[in-house]
Amino acid sequence: MINKFAIMVTLLLALLISVLMWVAFHYYGKTAASAVTLSQMQSDTALQTTEIAKQSFDFQKFNDITAAALQNDKQNAATVEVKQIEYRTLLKKEPTCALDVPTAVSDGLYNYANRLRASALDANTLGTHSAPINATASGALTYCQAVLWIMPLLATIDTANNHLASIRQIEAQK
Repeated sequence: MINKFAIMVTLLLALLISVLMWVAFHYYGKTAASAVTLSQMQSDTALQTTEIAKQSFDFQKFNDITAAALQNDKQNAATVEVKQIEYRTLLKKEPTCALDVPTAVSDGLYNYANRLRASALDANTLGTHSAPINATASGALTYCQAVLWIMPLLATIDTANNHLASIRQIEAQK
């Protein structure tokens, strides 16, 4: 009887040990696979964190560049306003201010200005009314009016150049 009992206990122990070993190996395999998955996820998270930090830094730099360009635009506008007032004061004393620019020249300037305005507007914008390309001057252009156009035009060119420089700076930072 002891022999049968010992054999049964031995077989049960062997079976129990086999089951426990199978359970251990099974869950060890799952744990190892989970560890690989976790490692991959941590790596992906680190890459995403790095990318988000880089984008945030770039965004801040771009905002700084844009803010500097807008500040420059405000300074240009203020300078132009002061110069316009100064020029108007000086031109009031000029006897040639009332003289008209020849019609061909003034029409050419007005047409060119209207073409520039029309080309600057987005053709797909709904609800905007662009100036007609063949618009004629509502009145004659005087020499003083032509002089008063110069500062705003130069300021616009300066603003456009500053915007282009800002774009180049942003592109260089990418």
